[in-house]
Order: sequence, then structure tokens, then C-alpha cells
Amino acid sequence: MRIKLLVFAAAIAISFAFIGCKGSNTPDDPKTDESAVKSTSSVSSDKGIIIEAIMKDDTRQYYRVLTPSEVGVTNYYAYYAADGFDSYDYKGDVVIPESITHDGTTYSVTQLCGGENVWKKSGAPFWNAQMTGKLNSVTLPRTITKIPDKSVCLKKGETDPANVWKFELVCRGLNPPTLDAGYHTEYHQGDTYFYATIKVPAQSVDAYKAAWAEELAEHISASE
Repeated sequence: MRIKLLVFAAAIAISFAFIGCKGSNTPDDPKTDESAVKSTSSVSSDKGIIIEAIMKDDTRQYYRVLTPSEVGVTNYYAYYAADGFDSYDYKGDVVIPESITHDGTTYSVTQLCGGENVWKKSGAPFWNAQMTGKLNSVTLPRTITKIPDKSVCLKKGETDPANVWKFELVCRGLNPPTLDAGYHTEYHQGDTYFYATIKVPAQSVDAYKAAWAEELAEHISASE
């Protein structure tokens, strides 16, 4: 009887160990994964190979292959190369995974696309959805190391002060990604500005405030 109890106790201990290790997704080690992806497809374009990921909630995400092992987040226009697909744009609360697997290759998601201009034809992932009010928040994984010029709007010059602009960027990385200068719009009326809410790991708040633009510092706080 004693042997049976010891075996049972050992089995319970092992099972709890596996439960505790599952995902390793703790506040001190947050991660996003691609379990929400239902299917992928790709096209070749003037910007290279573009992957469309259809998520299990039927929303879509888009990735441009940068290297044999890396992709950057882009937008629906990069995949469809045409207007009329606005329903496939980013919306609601978007969580970007750390990797995307397509045709047997797993790519690490390392940056956002952007740098040319703010329009959807440039491949900038989030501007169009932000400016049309479709997008509430974006969560970026730990693997993101670069947020290029004009890829996401964190400061907006508001033409209508009554239209309060709300957007939240959640960064999972313990080390701040490189943030290029063009994170805000190029138009404004007077000095009326609205800023995104920026959430980062608690132990990295000071690092983000030091690394990113001084005017963003007061909008950076710890993730819950």
C-alpha cells in the first residue's frame, strides 16, 4: 500500500511540474505564440514574399519575409495589392505571435515594416487601421527588436479635439526595441496632441523610458 501511495504521489508531482512549465508564460517571462493561427498562404510581390495568416477568430495578419528565418509585420495591401479588402485590415485587439510557420518554415517575427510613408501601400502595418478607428491595441512579442519609422502611430496631432484618440501598445520584450523617430503623424492643428498608452514589463519600465523619446516617457507604464 505504501509503495502505491509513493507512486501516486510521484505521478502527481510530475503532472504539476508539467503544468507549471506549460508555455512558461509568467509576468516575468511573457510570451505570445502562434497557437491562434488557423492557416497561412503566401504571394510573391515587388516587396518579396508576403504571408497571410488567418487566425482562429477569422481575423488576419500579414508578414513580409525578410530573411530565411525572419519576417516583419506588414498590412493587407502588401498581400492583396489592391483596394477593396478593408475588411481584412487589422481591428480590435491584435496580438502578434513570436513566430509564424508557413510551408514548413518557422520564421521569427523580429520587426514591423515601414519607413517609406504612412499609407497602406508602403506596407506600414497599423497606420490605416489606427486612423480609421478600427484598432484598439497591439501586443508585440519579445522577439521584436525594431519599430521602424512610420510603422505605428504613438503620437497623433488631432484635428478634432473632441475626437479623443485611444490606442494601446503592449511590448512584451524585456529589452526595448529600437524605435525610429517617425512614430507620430506629420500633421497637427495647433499644439493639440494625443499619445498612445504604452505598456511594458514592470522590470523594464525605466529602460523603455530611457531608450524611447522623452515625450513618450510619461505614457509608459507597467503591464498588469
